[in-house]
Amino acid sequence: MKLICPTDELSKALQTVLRSVGARAGIPALSGVLLELDDTQLTLTTTDLEITTRVTLPVTGEAGKLVVPARYLAEIVRNLPSDEVELVTEDGTVRIAGGRARYSLRSLPAEDFPRTEPGDGSTAFTVPGDVLSQALGQVAPAASRDETRPVLTGVLFEGDGSELRIVATDSYRLALRRLELSGAEGVKVLVPVRAVTEVARLASSGDVRVTVGPAQVGFETGSVTVWSRLIEGEFPEYRKVIPESPPFHLQLDRVAFQDVLKRVSVLAHDATPVFMELEPDRVRLQCQAQGIGEFVEEAEASYEGDQVRLALNPTYLDVGVSAVPDERLMVDLTDPLKPIVVRGESDGFIYLLVPIRVG
Repeated sequence: MKLICPTDELSKALQTVLRSVGARAGIPALSGVLLELDDTQLTLTTTDLEITTRVTLPVTGEAGKLVVPARYLAEIVRNLPSDEVELVTEDGTVRIAGGRARYSLRSLPAEDFPRTEPGDGSTAFTVPGDVLSQALGQVAPAASRDETRPVLTGVLFEGDGSELRIVATDSYRLALRRLELSGAEGVKVLVPVRAVTEVARLASSGDVRVTVGPAQVGFETGSVTVWSRLIEGEFPEYRKVIPESPPFHLQLDRVAFQDVLKRVSVLAHDATPVFMELEPDRVRLQCQAQGIGEFVEEAEASYEGDQVRLALNPTYLDVGVSAVPDERLMVDLTDPLKPIVVRGESDGFIYLLVPIRVG
């Protein structure tokens, strides 16, 4: 294999695939990037057996394929002092040259790279990249990071009629984003949150083609494709925990309330609940950090309902408020022990948060 291509383009492609480089003992090729060159393009592929990332570049040269240590190649290309990089394979090594710099890396045969072909997809649909990126960014933080309950570490994609629902929960909070979308009817898959986070990062523009197969899901945007295995298991019946008609309603300025949450976070952490007292025309936040001090602040608000005092996880509350895309923040609630609903003026996104039982 022999090729010459712009250094910055190859460097960008390598930085993209680095996130799915594996490190499993006993499979040396997982730490490498598979380079495949045909007559018109170079394909770079990495995998950790859960996520596979592929990037294509328009390149001409002498066809071939091999596996090269991914992190070393990425660092070499990133630091080359020239606008073009030349790669040439020879006797189990790949020579990398740029300007006066010369490197040589040992390579592995392409046959050593694990095959991660996704197979035929049974369903495919397209989502605008900016819409998908926003939706995944809103929902992914609510997924659990506790591997003892694998189904909660996934993000649910569920198609129903002309709507796609994207849902995540860690049992303490739940995030749901609805997208008006055709072509996803019947889809119901659990995607690892790590894959979802990567797709959210990449899908900032253009369309994303989503292909759902029996065991994998693929996201293709531009020259990048991310394939992920699916999580097996039944996602919790989330509809049952969403309050149908909460009787009490709070409205306030989202940005102003975020500023209050920043101030309370100086003392309040996950183990220190924030008390939110709701009264007509105001909301009062209070926290007391044992042995440190106390915080109290009132914010202007419109509130309809009985006087209520809630104890909430401040980090979880801030995540939900930050995900609301509208200027006006709405909080719907029933009583101090049932989930509150955080949302904007539109109904596309909701965030449920379970209050903390104290005393």
